[in-house]
Amino acid sequence: MADGPIERDMNYSSAIGFLFVFNLIVGTGALALPKAFQTAGYVLSITITFLSSIISYICATFVVESMAVANAAKLHVRCRRGEPISSSTDDNNPYSIKQRIEVSEMARIFLGRTGLMASYAILTVYLFGDLSIYSTTVPKSIMNIICSAVNASSQAWDQECHSGWPLMLNRINVYRLIVVLFALFVTPLVLVGVTRTKYLQFSTSLCRWLAFILMIFLASLSLIQDGAEGSPAIADFNGFGSLFGTTVYAFMCQHSLPAIITPMTRTDEEGRLLEDYDAEEGPANVTSNEAHRDQTTNHEWRRRVILASVIAFPTLTALVTDDVLMLASLTGSYPGVGVQFVIPSLLVVYARRYSIRELGTAVPASASSPFSGMIWPWAMFTWATFTTLMVTLNFCHRSY
Repeated sequence: MADGPIERDMNYSSAIGFLFVFNLIVGTGALALPKAFQTAGYVLSITITFLSSIISYICATFVVESMAVANAAKLHVRCRRGEPISSSTDDNNPYSIKQRIEVSEMARIFLGRTGLMASYAILTVYLFGDLSIYSTTVPKSIMNIICSAVNASSQAWDQECHSGWPLMLNRINVYRLIVVLFALFVTPLVLVGVTRTKYLQFSTSLCRWLAFILMIFLASLSLIQDGAEGSPAIADFNGFGSLFGTTVYAFMCQHSLPAIITPMTRTDEEGRLLEDYDAEEGPANVTSNEAHRDQTTNHEWRRRVILASVIAFPTLTALVTDDVLMLASLTGSYPGVGVQFVIPSLLVVYARRYSIRELGTAVPASASSPFSGMIWPWAMFTWATFTTLMVTLNFCHRSY
């Protein structure tokens, strides 16, 4: 989660930024919602989804405000050090977002070392859960395409894939084989690193739109031809845990906002900021090369361990279970609550205090969240505590 100025060719319009946010929200979390709706009842599901969308938006505005204060803090530090400031920098508005500052860096600035480590821990657990969900969803979808359709809400692991196939090629073994092949496919992408994702985002958006349109079309066609079947519950609180976890996971975008918003808000004139940045960092890099050379081996070792963990942990999780709803529920209900509600609320509370204490002024209205009252972050803390408690009680009730 490096922070820094954005490359000139990484700028994009608001429409492209909207596409990136859409790809964040419309993914595996949204695909898990129908099953969660079925278990929790349609009235409870609509209510929780509506509340989650509003609360997610509030927390997203908290992240944007924290980014503005972090940019002002960076500029303030440079001024105190006597470093040259780009002529394109708007001194009248130091809160404008010119530099990409990730959530972890904002935690370091506003929350200190303890807050930074806690943020890293929450983000790491959430992202590993995210990877596990993708490592499960893709192979399971491919397995369902390859194997014959089964008209059952729950499938046995040892069901045959096709009649006439060897017994060892049952559905679960085909699924596990695809998990391994999927891991082999993504490994080169992880090792090389995919940095330019515009066309990848376009293609995935097209696939997701087609998937949702097809789902809605087939469901509507079934209703027209066969009429309504079954009698879904109005509200079943036994399904609250799965419902809440998937709605949180579906509306998750806060941790990626810095990388999405900064290129949209940056103007062409601000490209000079990058030149100043390079001019200031160049001499420092030359003098520090010797010091960093001794750390290269240790850095490479850590990089290999991290890359191996990124591939191995989600793959092992996918081999153990194919329950996407359970993975989405757990990921959204615990680390997801931290990423979506707790971290943004903590950041905005301490960013506002930092602005008054260090910058000598409150956050201006142009850079602040529409929810500028202190009651809003505390409402987010209350909601996070209540929902986590409810989810835990729900999971415990289902376990017994």
